[in-house]
Amino acid sequence: MKNTEIINFVWDMLSAQGERSESINGCRYRMYARGDTLRCGVGWLIPDELYSQKMEGAALDFEGCNLHSNQQKLIYDALIEAGIRHDQMRLLYEIQVIHDSYGLESWDDEFSKLLKEYHGS
Repeated sequence: MKNTEIINFVWDMLSAQGERSESINGCRYRMYARGDTLRCGVGWLIPDELYSQKMEGAALDFEGCNLHSNQQKLIYDALIEAGIRHDQMRLLYEIQVIHDSYGLESWDDEFSKLLKEYHGS
């Protein structure tokens, strides 16, 4: 998947979802609320069959070189198996920052900036 395809896909999914996937403990790759499954930006890229509850609580290691925690290794391995390349982990980290750090009203602007930054890749 190209970088711009990843950005557009996650942007579309988060826009349709209309809210963050988070609990009092922070971001959640998957969260079940009101009969729906909410996902964070990276969570949309992890297929159900590769998701594990054990991933929760670990941040994405965008360099993929600090995989000392089993949780980080689970996340990294699932993303690689899902077709994400190692060199795209930084992009996923940037998507996660948008999800975790910006209000929903800023998501369109932030994803637009990200799309311009990665245009053509």
